[in-house]
Amino acid sequence: MTLRWLAFPAWRAGVQCLGILAVGCVALLGIRAALPLTLMWQIAYLLLTPGTLLWFALRWRLPTGKRWQVALAEVTAIVGWGYILAFLMLFMAGILQAGSATPALRLAQRDALIQGFVGTVLLLLALFRGGVRVWRWWDRLRRGSVSWALTHALLVAIAGVGLAFAALSVLLSLLFIPGYVLKVLPDAIFFLAVGPSR
Repeated sequence: MTLRWLAFPAWRAGVQCLGILAVGCVALLGIRAALPLTLMWQIAYLLLTPGTLLWFALRWRLPTGKRWQVALAEVTAIVGWGYILAFLMLFMAGILQAGSATPALRLAQRDALIQGFVGTVLLLLALFRGGVRVWRWWDRLRRGSVSWALTHALLVAIAGVGLAFAALSVLLSLLFIPGYVLKVLPDAIFFLAVGPSR
C-alpha cells in the first residue's frame, strides 16, 4: 500500500502522532535501564520530537478556500495540536524521569522549561508546515522548466550531503559523548539569537 502524504485532516494526523509518541515512550521505557538519562533526552529531544512534528506536517492535507480561511485553519491547527503534542511530550518526559536521580527543578525553572519547550514545538511545527508549502511551490516550478529541474537536482544533492553529515555528527555524539548535544544546543541557539544584534 502506498503511503499517502498530505492526505488526512488535522485530527487524523494528530491521532497518528499521538500513537507515535506512545510507541516511542514505551520503547524508551523498555531500554531506560540500559541507557544514560542524558542519552534518552537526546533521543527524545532530537529524534522523537522533530520526527513526530514532521510526520504531522507531512500527513495533514492542505486546507482549501480563501486565503484568510486557509490561514485561519493552518494557525488554529498548528496552535491546537502543537499544544496537545507538546504537553503529551512533557508528560512522557515526566514518566521517563520518574525514579531517576535528576534533581528537582524550582517552580520558576520548571515554568521556564515548559514555556520554552512549548514555544519550540510550535515554532518547529510552523516551520515544517511552511516547508511543506515551499516544497509544493518549488515542485511546480521545477516541473515547468528544465533549468529549474537541474537546479533542483543540484540543491537536493547539496542538502543530502549536509543532512548526512549532520546526522552522522549527531549519531557519533549520541554514541560516544552522551549529553554533549544537549549541552551545546542551548549555547548555539543563544549565540545565533544574539549574534545578529551585535
